[in-house]
This record gives sequence, C-alpha cells and structure tokens, in this order.
Amino acid sequence: KNSGADGFAFVLQSQSKSALGSGGCDLGYGKIQSGIAVEFDNYCSADRCDDPQNNHVAIQLPFKNILSSHHRSSLVTCDDLNGVKLDDGREHEGVVVMDVEGKRIGVGLDGVEIIERADFDLWRWVKNDTDGLWIGFTGATGGLSQEQRIMKWNFAVETKQQQQTTGGGEKE
Repeated sequence: KNSGADGFAFVLQSQSKSALGSGGCDLGYGKIQSGIAVEFDNYCSADRCDDPQNNHVAIQLPFKNILSSHHRSSLVTCDDLNGVKLDDGREHEGVVVMDVEGKRIGVGLDGVEIIERADFDLWRWVKNDTDGLWIGFTGATGGLSQEQRIMKWNFAVETKQQQQTTGGGEKE
C-alpha cells in the first residue's frame, strides 16, 4: 500500500529453518547468519541503513558473517527502477534468477532486468556445511506500517545436465 515502510526481501540463508532477523529497515533479514537477501525497499532509512533513496532494489550480503541491510554490505543497488514505484499500490512482478554453476545473479522488475552480476558466487556468502538452505521472504516495518503481498512465486533448480538434455531433442 502507499506511503508506508519499509519493504520486503527474498532471502536464502543457512542459519536455520526458524531464523528470524530484525525489523524496521532490516526488513526482517538483518542479523541472520550466513545468507543473501534481495531487498525491495520502499522507504529511505538513510540514518541506520544508508539507503540511497526510498525506492530501490539491492542484493545484500553478510558483513562479518551476519546478513546486513546496511548498504555498505550491498553487492549492487539499483535505484533506477524504470519508473516503477514500489509503494504505488499496484502489483509488480519481481524476478530473481541465480545460476549457481555459472556464478550469475539477476533481478528483474516488471519485465525489465535491472540488476545483473556475472561474478556472483553464492557459496562464498551462504555456508554450505549446514543441514540445509532455506529460501523465503521477510518483511518488516518500523514506525510506519505497510502491507506487502506475495501473490505468486516459483522456485526451480536447473543443472547443466538438465540444460543439455531438455529442449525438444532426444537424450543422448
């Protein structure tokens, strides 16, 4: 909804299935150990989180092994969202694509790729020596309120072997 705070994030973390981060500008993922977050942030928390502005998307990484929403921990931040206002009350399509083997991450918003990194090594940021990897969404508010809705989401894992054997041809 319009004029609220703070936003939400898509999170991959290996701390635990019940990991819970802190609220406000931390968007519910701050202080989780070992993970990454793709934040869709619509409130400028310049004092605590060094947000660039009130309408941005960022890939956040751990700082000293703790996931942080402070923008010194951003792999990349995009505040040019091609005219999209995250808090305009409309549905928006966000897409996060990770190619773990190819070390690539991309983020799209309303059909336009707004972030692409070709040097992204997920396992550098997410410990893979734990009992699992948990994927989900977090959201938080501080002094203001806001409703965030995830209307639909999909998760798929594709390996190089699947890429080579799919596409209409016969298996070799």
